[in-house]
Amino acid sequence: MKKIYRIWLPLLFMLLSGSMVALAQGENKQWHFGMGHHINFNTTPPSYNQNSNMATFESSAAVSDAQGNLLFYTIGCRIWDRNGNQMPNATGLLGNGPSWGTVQGSGQESVQILPNPANSNQYYVFSANASEDGMDKVYYHIVDMSLNGGLGDVIPASKNTLLLDAGLYGITENTGTAYGDCNNYWYIVLTKAPCQYYAFKVDANGVSTTPVISTPNIPVAEGSFKVSNLRQASYTASNSGDMIRSSFNKTTGIFSNFGTIPNTATWHFELSPDEQILYTSDAATIKQFNLQLYPNLTAIGASVTTVGTGGPHFDFRLAPDGKIYVSSIGNYIGRIEQPNLIGPACTFTPQFFTVTGTASSLLLARLGPNNLKPPHNSSDTIRSHTSAMLLCEEDSVVLENLHPGNTTFYWYDGSNADHHTITQPGTYWVRSSHNACTLYIDTFTVSRSPAPLILGKDTMICKGHEAILNAFDPRFDHYEWSDGSTGTTLTVNTPGTYYVTVQAGPCTFSDSIKLGITEPEINILQADTSICSGSTIYVSASTNMNSAIYWNSGQSGPSIPISKPGTYVASTQNMCGIQSDTLLLTEINCDCVPIIPNSFTPNRDGRNDVFMPVFPGSCDAKFYELHIYNRYGQLVFSSFQRDRGWDGTYQGNTPADPGTYFYIVKVINRYGAEDKPLTLKGDISLIR
Repeated sequence: MKKIYRIWLPLLFMLLSGSMVALAQGENKQWHFGMGHHINFNTTPPSYNQNSNMATFESSAAVSDAQGNLLFYTIGCRIWDRNGNQMPNATGLLGNGPSWGTVQGSGQESVQILPNPANSNQYYVFSANASEDGMDKVYYHIVDMSLNGGLGDVIPASKNTLLLDAGLYGITENTGTAYGDCNNYWYIVLTKAPCQYYAFKVDANGVSTTPVISTPNIPVAEGSFKVSNLRQASYTASNSGDMIRSSFNKTTGIFSNFGTIPNTATWHFELSPDEQILYTSDAATIKQFNLQLYPNLTAIGASVTTVGTGGPHFDFRLAPDGKIYVSSIGNYIGRIEQPNLIGPACTFTPQFFTVTGTASSLLLARLGPNNLKPPHNSSDTIRSHTSAMLLCEEDSVVLENLHPGNTTFYWYDGSNADHHTITQPGTYWVRSSHNACTLYIDTFTVSRSPAPLILGKDTMICKGHEAILNAFDPRFDHYEWSDGSTGTTLTVNTPGTYYVTVQAGPCTFSDSIKLGITEPEINILQADTSICSGSTIYVSASTNMNSAIYWNSGQSGPSIPISKPGTYVASTQNMCGIQSDTLLLTEINCDCVPIIPNSFTPNRDGRNDVFMPVFPGSCDAKFYELHIYNRYGQLVFSSFQRDRGWDGTYQGNTPADPGTYFYIVKVINRYGAEDKPLTLKGDISLIR
C-alpha cells in the first residue's frame, strides 16, 4: 500500500536582488531585427532565418510569452503579429522615423516593450523619434493580445499617446527599461538639451506623466544605455568616449553617483550574465573590462583586454542561452561563448551565423533590447531550501509551502494549489506570495534511493579476535539483529552470516554480512643454508594477508639479496598483529679459482710430468671440465675430474709433439649464487 507523507519545508532565508532576471528567458527567445532577420532560441543550437517581415534601419523589439512563443515584433511606428502581418490598428503610428520608401526606424534605441502590470494580456510599446525626425517626441501605444482572435492589436484609444516633447533635437535616441521596486517598471529616456535622464514609472495605474529627472552633468552620446538587473547601476555611452557609470534607485527612479570609465570609446556594449564584465567594441576589436574593480573606475578602464578581432562590430545582445551575440562587418553574427570568464577564456566565435542580405545588411541594425518579465517582484525575493529526506519505495510525498498568509502559488509544473504530491525523486520548486511585493521561492530535493548498504561488504576477522558490526545511521530509529538483540551494534567472534533489520520512519530495510575467520602467517621459502664467502643469494617470503613484508636487515619486499651470514627475520603487520619467520645463514670458504701452470715436461722423470689446474683445498666444485687443443684446433685431451690431468699423449699413448697448446677450464662452485660456470682460457707449452 502506498504511504503519503506531508512535509513542511524548513526555511533558510536570504534576500536576493533581481532574482527574477533568471526567469525572464522565454520572453526573449525570438529576435526579429534589421531587414528580415530572425533568430530563434527555442532550438539548440539557436537557428537563423531571413523569414521575418521586419524592415528597419536601426532599432526594433520583439516579445514572446514565458514559453518562448512569439507574440509580436515592432519598430515603434509599425507592429507585426506573430504571423508577420501588420496589426489592423497599427496604422499611422508615430515615433522612430523617418522613412525612406517602405523602410523606417532610424533611431538607435528608440523602441522598448514593457508588460502592463495591471493586465497580463497587454504590453506598452514605446516609440521615440529618431534624431533625423527633428521632432524629439516620445509616444506609446498599448497592444492587447486578447484582440484580433488572439493575434493582438493596438487599442485604438492608446495610439500615439504623447509621453514627452523634448523640443528640437532634444532626445538622444537612448531609451531603456528597468525593474521597479514592487510590481512596476521604469521607462527611461535620455535627453541632450540639457543632458538629463527622464524616468517614467509604469505600474498598475499606467504610465506616469510626471518623470523623475536626474542630471549627470556629463554629455551622453547617441548609443547604448543599460540599467543593471542584478545591481543598482546603469551604463551610458558618452560623447567623450568614456562610458558613464551611475547608481540607479529602483524605488525612486533617481540616477546618482555619476562617473566615467576611461578607455571604453564605444557606442554599443553589453554586460555579462553576472554583470561583472563589460564588453565594448572599437573599429576592429572586442574589448573586455572588469567591473568587479568598482568603485575604482580608473582601474576598470585600465583592466581592458582584447578578446576578439575581425571588426568592425556593430551591436551586442545577451541571449537567453547565456551567450552574447555580436553583429559584425561582412554579414556575420559572432558569439561570445563564456561571457562570465575573464580574458580569452570567454572565447569569441566570430562567424557563428552568416546572415542573408546585402553587404551592409547589419551596418546599422540593432539586435534589439531584452524584455522584462511580467509580473515583477524584485524588492523582496526570499528563497528557502529543504534538507534531503529518505523515501520508501512505492510511496508518495505531499509537499507544502506554509508561509503564513500566502494566497498564490506557482509550482514547477504550472499547478497552483497550496500543496503538491510527487512520486518521483528530483528537484522541485514553488513560487508563492502573500502580497504584490514579496515573492517566496522554495527549492527542495527529494530522493528515493535503493535500500542502503547498512553493514557494508562481507569481511574477515583474525582468529581469536572479535568484530563489531555497526548499523547506526541517524535516520534509523529501530534495530533488530539475527540473534534478537536491538542495539545499534553486534559483537561477534565466529564465522557466519549475520542479519539486521532497521526502521527509518515508515520505511523498513534489511541487510546481511558474511563474516570469515583468517589465521595469518608468513613463511620464508628457503630452509637454513650456507653461503660461500663473497657470494650473494636471494631469499623470499610470502604471507596470506596481502600485507607488506619487512626484513630485519632494513630491506623490504617479498624477495631480497643477502651476502653475509646471520639470522634473517621477515615480518609483516596487519589487522591481526605482527607475524614473522626466520632464516639462519652460515658462511663457508668455497673458493674454486685454480692456479694454472704455463708449461710442463712430460718426460716421466717424476717432475712436472702432468698438466693439471691446482684448486684450493676448500673448493667444493659440483662441475669441472678440462679441454686441450693443438694449434690446428684439434681436441687432443679432455677430463671431467679435477685429479686427472694431461700427460702429454694423445690417441692412446702416442706422445704429442713439443710446442704450444691451448686449454679451456670450466668449473662451478657448489655453493655459489648461481650455476654459471667459471671459464678460464690460456696456452700451455709442452717441452721435451
